[in-house]
Amino acid sequence: MMSSWTEKMGFPLVEVKSCTFGASSAKLTLEQSWFLASGEVPAEEKVWNIPLFIRTCGSEGKEPTMMTAKTMDIEVPIGSVADTAFVLINDGVRTPMRVAYTAEMR
Repeated sequence: MMSSWTEKMGFPLVEVKSCTFGASSAKLTLEQSWFLASGEVPAEEKVWNIPLFIRTCGSEGKEPTMMTAKTMDIEVPIGSVADTAFVLINDGVRTPMRVAYTAEMR
């Protein structure tokens, strides 16, 4: 796992491509890419093994979920109150990465 961090320059951007809130869970599609502060599109593709600490109104997210591929589909519990439902990726900012949420999640 560490080689994906120590042998690569920079850090990942995890983008929420879609998020669908259900009665008691949220389904997310995530995609990772190489984050460049300049905003330019990277010339090469990199994939990190990323520990995702996810917090929702239905869970604390103490154990990380590993993202080991370019894309990932995940379902997380959100509790029973849909009006206050939220999903926070990288809770506690434990992983050196950026997160881009959909407009509906902001």
